[in-house]
Amino acid sequence: MEKVAVITGGNSGIGFALAQRLLAEGVGEGETVRVCLACRNVEKAEAARQSLMTDNPGSEVDIVRVDVSSMASVKAACAEIERRYECVDWLFCNAGLMPVSGVNWRAFWPPTPSNLGYQLGTGGDLLPVTDWQTSDGLQQVFSTNLFGHYLMVQELEGFLSAQTRDCHVIWTSSVTASRATFDPTDIQGKNSADPYAHSKRAVDLVSREINTRMNQKGIYSSTTCPGLVATQLTYGIMPQWFWSLILPLLLLLRICLPSMTMTATSGAEALLWLARQQPSSVDHTHKYLSRASVSGHRYVDTEQIRGAEELSAEVWKQLETLSRTLSSS
Repeated sequence: MEKVAVITGGNSGIGFALAQRLLAEGVGEGETVRVCLACRNVEKAEAARQSLMTDNPGSEVDIVRVDVSSMASVKAACAEIERRYECVDWLFCNAGLMPVSGVNWRAFWPPTPSNLGYQLGTGGDLLPVTDWQTSDGLQQVFSTNLFGHYLMVQELEGFLSAQTRDCHVIWTSSVTASRATFDPTDIQGKNSADPYAHSKRAVDLVSREINTRMNQKGIYSSTTCPGLVATQLTYGIMPQWFWSLILPLLLLLRICLPSMTMTATSGAEALLWLARQQPSSVDHTHKYLSRASVSGHRYVDTEQIRGAEELSAEVWKQLETLSRTLSSS
């Protein structure tokens, strides 16, 4: 049986590693996976496609162009997905943006083990993030990390609910998705000191609400955290040579911080694990965390998504209102 995985941001980082593992390792006996790289840059997506097909001869890899920060692009991509496939088994909402403006070294003060672990394990106050507006008039981080994917689910809802197999929507969230800094009255995070963390908290809430609204239609949703991974996102914070230099220290920190997954292959562990589960059997009130031991053993841990019951419906309604307003303008 051939199953279809649509991966936004699938040309690099976590998305590319996930595509590679889906093709190389599979999801179940007697099942093959057809991968659709849903990417903004078609040239880079084609390079990724050729690499995947070279490493996995005979595999099926497609490309759909989508800029998840553009409503028009998302709607066009969803129409293309419906034309191209009879069924989508996984929608990986993976594309993300973290435009870090620098490093706040003062966050390491006081230099205690607990503060060091907190900053390295979660990002804490270490990475100030900038933001700007899209052509649709939305905040870029919010639009890329959350709203574009929300819109994809909305656009594809009828198609996914009519297909013969369940669909599992799997989000790449973050450990930075903090309850403390999330303001439901500022859904786009315009006034947030950390719009990235704000958007990822909203991701957790939207995922929870999808299950409330769509499980009966055969659509399920889960969130994951890849851990600290050296990808294009982190290379935008510090150059690649810096990460190579401190790699031994980061690997040693796995003794107490298994979130130091470091490689995209390890960071994709939770996403791949979820793809191998029956969507209806997963506890969608928990976030699934990619982890790695000091020896490099990959595994999945979980943590409860707290406070979602009170806020998920409110956030969803705000997104619905925003979508209607933009569509009518």
